[in-house]
Formats: sequence, structure tokens, C-alpha cells
Amino acid sequence: MRSCEIIRTPIMYAELLLKNVLVQQYDLQDISFTDLLRNKYRETAEPAAQEMQQYINNGEIVPIPILHALLKSEIEKTPKGILLRKYPRTAEQFNALKEFLHSEGFTITRFWHLRWNNIEEYVELKSQERDEYTEKFGFDKDLVTSKLKAELKATEELINYIDSSTMLKVMDIPYPLTICTEDFTTKL
Repeated sequence: MRSCEIIRTPIMYAELLLKNVLVQQYDLQDISFTDLLRNKYRETAEPAAQEMQQYINNGEIVPIPILHALLKSEIEKTPKGILLRKYPRTAEQFNALKEFLHSEGFTITRFWHLRWNNIEEYVELKSQERDEYTEKFGFDKDLVTSKLKAELKATEELINYIDSSTMLKVMDIPYPLTICTEDFTTKL
């Protein structure tokens, strides 16, 4: 069985640092689920991509089997293990992913959760930022706070579900970010 490492966190910078370490140390193929979906959405040759487009265009949630069909086309390209980022988001997706990966010859070896310390400082900083997206989409402190809290709650629910497993690895990340690649290397 080939290995699959998963990173699930709202901390983009820390995720990228850990990604670099894991890809190098364990010789993994990196798959960002967000990028995968974005790229598949743009191409229409693949039947699963066409189905996904229909769901998205109708404002509906894309069913798990379609997500996994898109992932399958990606993992078939590599003989290595994989590093999956930004997926799964729920216990249902986790269970389905675990079964799917097993059927494709993979086993989830570790599920990395990078947990923020001092999250309140981040929310305060983000709520004060003003840029083209803040203005264009009308982001304010309440919206930033509610979206972040919803993301953190969903992640915590998933982590609590996985908690009994030996595959779960939780790392506390300071905010403001003061970590570097070497910090992750030494924690492995």
C-alpha cells in the first residue's frame, strides 16, 4: 500500500512549510484539493469534471463520488505516495476518502492538524485589513470572524472524530507566525 498524508488547516503559510518538508522527506506527490478542483473545473474533457461543473453552476454541493473520480485521475499519474491538502472537511468525507484510497492501494498514514495559538489576534488583524477584496466583497470584522469560526469548528469536529486514531498529529502553531521549515523538520 502506498501512503497518503493529509494536511488540514486554515493556516496557509504553515501548511506550505509542512508540505515542503513532507514532500521532500517522504517523497510524496503533492495534491492540493482546491487547486485540483479549480483546474478540473476549467477543463471539460473529463466526464467527472463536466458533472462537477453542473453541480457548481447550479449552486449545489458536489457529491463525494465525483470528487473522488477527480482525485482518482490525479493519483493514477503517480507511482509515489501522496500528500493531500484541503480535503476532507467532514467525517463523512473522511470515511469515504479512507475507503476510496484503500480501494486505490493507499492507506492514510498521518492526518496533520496545524492548530493556531492566539487566533483572536489573527481575527483582529484580518478584520482591520482593507484591500481590493475587502472592499469588493464587503468583508468586515463580523464576517471574517464568523467564517473563521465556522472553519475552525468544522475542523475541530473532524479532528475530534479522528482523535482516537494513531494517525492524527496535532501541531500548535504560534500567531504571529514565527516558524520556519526547520521547526517542522525537527518536530517530525
